Amino acid sequence: VDQVVFHHSMDGGILLRDSPDDQDQTEIQKRKEEEAQGQEQDDDKEVEFDPPEDPQEMPVKNPLRNQFNFSDRAAQTKNAILRERGWATEPPPTTGFTGTVTQWDIFDQYMIEIELAKEKEKDHHTKGKGSFDDEGDKGRKKDSNTPIYSDNMKLSIKLMERMVNQNAEAEVYHDFKYWEDRSDEFRDGEGTLLP
Repeated sequence: VDQVVFHHSMDGGILLRDSPDDQDQTEIQKRKEEEAQGQEQDDDKEVEFDPPEDPQEMPVKNPLRNQFNFSDRAAQTKNAILRERGWATEPPPTTGFTGTVTQWDIFDQYMIEIELAKEKEKDHHTKGKGSFDDEGDKGRKKDSNTPIYSDNMKLSIKLMERMVNQNAEAEVYHDFKYWEDRSDEFRDGEGTLLP
């Protein structure tokens, strides 16, 4: 069983100087260079023609070989060189922080904050304290103005208490309200009122 697996394989471009591959490659390069030189010499040979009488009509040799890819030097635009510049700032210093929190730590912290709030309220009340009677009147006025101690709140709390009790003891209230009678069979769900 073959245990080796090649995930990536790439042939290199390095050749030893004395290897046969290097000799083949140098021969191919020499052949290409010779062909290019031979072509240039063929191009340099001038075709015999009758020279014109006017020297201004002498043909000018065009060095461009491809007439369809001609571009005059004056018409060429400058290509902007793409450059990348980047700046990297030093990262701010960091410190590691680790800790554990339990339910009791959270509870203790809340209790400390509640105690501090109570002390602040005491300090606030003692700073602006006048006579004892004035403070008592102010306390009563504050309590009567807050919505928790208002008459509307008392009424709504009584209604809620009555609804809770009535829902909890629904059967007892239903039996008390209606009297069992034989004629209940002919009525839709409600009994006869007590006399």
